[in-house]
Amino acid sequence: MLKWDIRETVLVQDFVNNSGSDDFPGLFCFVGLPHRCWSSDSRLLIMSSFWRSRKELLVIDTEEKVVRRMTNDLKKGSWELLDVKDDIILASNASPNTPNQLVIGKLPTQVKGVSSIKWQYLESETPPLDFKWKIVKHNRNDGVSNQEYESIVLSPNMKDTSTKSPLVVYSHGGPHSLFPAGFMLYPVGLCKLGYTVLLVNYRGSLGFGQDFVYSLPGNIGTMDVEDIQFAIHDILEDTLIDGETVYAIGGSHGGFLTAHLIGQQPDFFKAAAMRNPVINIASMLGLTDIPDWCAVEVGQAFDAKNVTTPSLYSATYSHSPIKYIDKVKTPTLIMLGAEDHRVPPSQGKEYWRALKARHIPVRLLEYPDNCHPLSKVEAESDCFVNICKWFQSHI
Repeated sequence: MLKWDIRETVLVQDFVNNSGSDDFPGLFCFVGLPHRCWSSDSRLLIMSSFWRSRKELLVIDTEEKVVRRMTNDLKKGSWELLDVKDDIILASNASPNTPNQLVIGKLPTQVKGVSSIKWQYLESETPPLDFKWKIVKHNRNDGVSNQEYESIVLSPNMKDTSTKSPLVVYSHGGPHSLFPAGFMLYPVGLCKLGYTVLLVNYRGSLGFGQDFVYSLPGNIGTMDVEDIQFAIHDILEDTLIDGETVYAIGGSHGGFLTAHLIGQQPDFFKAAAMRNPVINIASMLGLTDIPDWCAVEVGQAFDAKNVTTPSLYSATYSHSPIKYIDKVKTPTLIMLGAEDHRVPPSQGKEYWRALKARHIPVRLLEYPDNCHPLSKVEAESDCFVNICKWFQSHI
């Protein structure tokens, strides 16, 4: 931080390499700070940041150089700062079974009292939807890293306890992003249709410390895939989940992981759905707008002047799910944005052609005027309907 009165830059909070299960993991944000985010005395910076599998409101005391958590209620899920004026904080709060709600709170006169702020809902508090959710911790020591990671599990309301729910394994993209315990349309929709939904924050995700993030580059396609497989088997100990009816879904790097899962475990999944998946990093390298991602995530140095060398081609191909194509048996739905410059649609089409040639059931949907997220209303809704139909037709 630049201290204007002394014209010096001072370090308020350094990187956090490792953190315990409840310790501050460092600052992890997708978007910038709101225009107004300071206390009235310009001492406290208020912000929201990922803290393991949740997003919390934080106060950074620039005088004491400490970070304090303002929110820490597991049942409330995640929080997002919207505005600060005259020490009144406006934020939104959501959980996997409760949509976003606006709340306000006032900064206390004593900084140490920020964790006891009484939050007031601007409207009557929305009751949760009729399904449960929880955060599950996983410990898998593979010799690379023994760091604990987490999953969020959404469980449908099973009125008939003699019936087991099918499982949807949902992989996030990035890979350096995460699933926060907030309201997410696709997981909520799938859960309301009777699926248990597993959202894995595998090693490499944000919110768990810097070493956690750095453990994945060079290990994509193995460590992240095995973390997901381990989490699946962890939650299948729940007797209300049908371990014989499991589906996989993901977009971008999540599609990469979905393709890896059905290639590495060809007899495990009933069907798969992937949005703009990374399939062959070697063929993606010269077309994508993030060629640095292609190099760094497979453990190679990036130089914008370099062209694809035999060694780089070998490294990128060896981490790609296309290398398992001859093992795939799973019916696969592929959804592509025609204007995607991040993961070009040629990636999904390459996989579609390879599956068709091997007589694996596959369907390709391409959405004009859509790019990487497939987030236009028509495309997003059409994708969801087709995912549900695809899963229901492969029971």
